[in-house]
Amino acid sequence: MPSLVTDIHDPALLIVDHHDRPAAARALSRGAQRGNLVRLASGVYTETDRWLTTPAWDRYRMAIAAHAASRRGQAVFCHLTGADLFGMSLLEVPTDLHVRASTPSKSGTVEPTSPYVNPEAVRAAADRLSTDPRHRRLRHTLPALPPVRRYANLLGCGTGRDQSVRIPVSLSDGTYLLDVRTDPLPTVLASVLSQESLRQAVPSADDLARRMGRSFEQLAAQAREIQPRKNATRRFDCAVDFADGRSESVGESLSRVIIHELGFVLPELQVEFRSPSGEFLGRPDFWWKQVQLIGEFDGMTKYTGAVERNGRTAEEVLVAERRRELKLAGADRRVIRWMWKDLMNERAFEAQLLEAGVPRAR
Repeated sequence: MPSLVTDIHDPALLIVDHHDRPAAARALSRGAQRGNLVRLASGVYTETDRWLTTPAWDRYRMAIAAHAASRRGQAVFCHLTGADLFGMSLLEVPTDLHVRASTPSKSGTVEPTSPYVNPEAVRAAADRLSTDPRHRRLRHTLPALPPVRRYANLLGCGTGRDQSVRIPVSLSDGTYLLDVRTDPLPTVLASVLSQESLRQAVPSADDLARRMGRSFEQLAAQAREIQPRKNATRRFDCAVDFADGRSESVGESLSRVIIHELGFVLPELQVEFRSPSGEFLGRPDFWWKQVQLIGEFDGMTKYTGAVERNGRTAEEVLVAERRRELKLAGADRRVIRWMWKDLMNERAFEAQLLEAGVPRAR
């Protein structure tokens, strides 16, 4: 662990050892008292504006790194935190930091202290930043640190530290924070797929299947051997059997799970369509051949994300999507679309599928 991160420009984390660098520790403490810094863990700080404006996924990464730094690298992460460290797709930002307990007596959940030493000054900073439409949420609430959940006997998580692996923690823009310890990938996969709901497990399994190809089968076999109980193995097998590397996003994975849970026939994925002359028309997310129905999940990233838009305006992307849909919706084919808000309203989503003629599974 570094004693104080000052060797990189505009560091995301300021880490100080109170014993080795008492003067630096006092300086950072004064910064927190003035409201210029927030304290993420003992001896770990970041700039207030950075913390308030950082996306939730990156704040979670900063919390991981801060916890590890405050434990001098002794913390071993597991379960959903391990999944995030390995870059596995998750349905949402984990609510807790998942850490392996060194002994059973140290298991349990530890609620965090507030990172805001001077809450009034931080509130003033949040009000200033909330004038930017990107940070309107700051008008209502300040981001909190996640609780630390310590496991002594989590399924798939051993207690021997020699099982852990070292992995770098970075933010979404590539900013490196530090290295931390986590359970190895097979152990993390075993834990997530056997302990989490199908809605959480399938996006992770789909993501690994897409990235690893046939190697995913070998990984899944290693993870399956870790399961000590039959009921855990059944849940694990269900998630693995449902996994499909052709699913290209968390939203598509969640759509498949909900379609399945609502009792509908599962669609084919990423089927390529061409015109009679051989012109490529598109490769939609879902295809129900028996009713000639195309399904598209719109995560909105394609309209707002810089990479997906490729320099085009949102309006230009919408026009292109409409033209693509008109090409696909030929020869008696129909197209239905849904978004995140539709998946959050299952009854409305079910009604949409029924109206479109999606058949029920027998």
